[in-house]
Amino acid sequence: MSDVQFEDEDVMLAETSKFNRDGEAKGLMKLAMKLGAKNETQASYVLIGIMVACLIATMYVISRYILS
Repeated sequence: MSDVQFEDEDVMLAETSKFNRDGEAKGLMKLAMKLGAKNETQASYVLIGIMVACLIATMYVISRYILS
């Protein structure tokens, strides 16, 4: 039989976190904070706003150029 070992659940959860081990944000959250967001909540709102704007722009392009 082969010896299969799994990582602990805590280690896996820590790797998928949106923060580094230092407590510092990473990825798009870090970029939003560099651009002027004061905390993680405000950065989340900025990213959600960008997502909504992109969704509206995509729907406009689809309705204007694809469906007509």
